[in-house]
Amino acid sequence: MKKLMFGLVLAILALFNFAQAKMIEKPELNFSINYNDLAKGEIHYSFSLMNASDLPLEIANLDTVGITQIGGSKILYNKVAYIIKKPVQFFNYQQITNLNEIKRLMPHAKVSKISERSFKVSTKGLFGFSYIMDMEYDSEIVSTANDAAVIEAIDRARRLDGTLGQADSTIYRHIHDFSKYSNAGISLTRHYDLNGEATLVVTTNISSVKAMFAIESIIKPSFTKETETMVDLTRK
Repeated sequence: MKKLMFGLVLAILALFNFAQAKMIEKPELNFSINYNDLAKGEIHYSFSLMNASDLPLEIANLDTVGITQIGGSKILYNKVAYIIKKPVQFFNYQQITNLNEIKRLMPHAKVSKISERSFKVSTKGLFGFSYIMDMEYDSEIVSTANDAAVIEAIDRARRLDGTLGQADSTIYRHIHDFSKYSNAGISLTRHYDLNGEATLVVTTNISSVKAMFAIESIIKPSFTKETETMVDLTRK
């Protein structure tokens, strides 16, 4: 049945040009995956800016480094799902070590390498800011995830995906040491094989934003624009 469903998804993929892609907001924070709509090029997402105490437990459990415990802040949460017409092997270990590829996916920022999997990111413009991004990669073949907190977060993210089954690979990002606006955050991106011809990508982001800067009317448009840009660049 699963192979039949994936076959239908691939048939739909062949009919649509991903240039038609559009962002579709879902009301549920941890929304279910609609393969058929994603195969048409849609990008599904949820977005919320809330007090840490209001974050659902199954989502809050992804935070194994204490982000939700930071005082004087709001929690920015979002989930993003889309399909890429590339085999899952495209999302390999090089995704977290190749500086040029990271720069390509982050054209809005200046990225410099600190160590093999650690980078300094500086956004541009009058209201720009900087932060450190540490990355880990986990799959059955290769894994750099040695820290217990990282391993636990990866496992909980996969459980949060429920019926999607075992992810083929996961990229974990820890962003910290912000120059302003935010405190810290984590991002978990899971990659699911679609019959060897395409990949379902699911990302969950949780970050702590300083309360005085937690303004949804400013943050949300920036988030949607950057997400569209990143997905478009990944698809190229």
